[in-house]
Amino acid sequence: MIKIDNQNLKIETDCKTVGEFMTQAAAFGCGILSIKVDGCLYEFYDNPKIRVTDDTPLGSVAVERADSLLSGVTVLSVTTAPKPKTVKKSGFVNLYRGGILQGINCGYRVFASEQEAMDTFDMTADCEKFAVAKIEWEEVEK
Repeated sequence: MIKIDNQNLKIETDCKTVGEFMTQAAAFGCGILSIKVDGCLYEFYDNPKIRVTDDTPLGSVAVERADSLLSGVTVLSVTTAPKPKTVKKSGFVNLYRGGILQGINCGYRVFASEQEAMDTFDMTADCEKFAVAKIEWEEVEK
């Protein structure tokens, strides 16, 4: 959702990314729409049906110039937010056979070393540990 207040030169949006914002803004059909993203200029004419796939986080949006009544030109100025830093992590989990669910189950703890996982039993007693698996994931650093 994008709302432009031409009189007060204010804009409201719930878009999370630059691509989502540009896709929605291009569909306005307000003559010529110019969008400046961190200084790079993009122009859209007569309501194009496009999809912008830029996943850069949206920082702020301002109406730089909105004289659509006179010349049919609206200029929106977009600044991007820094991408969140992701941290790669890894660990080891135990794999078990049997138990209430039957089939293959994963232990409930992630261990720092393979040896630590092999030395620990972290499931119910009616399960049989049969392997240790290395897992990797990414987390957004806060």
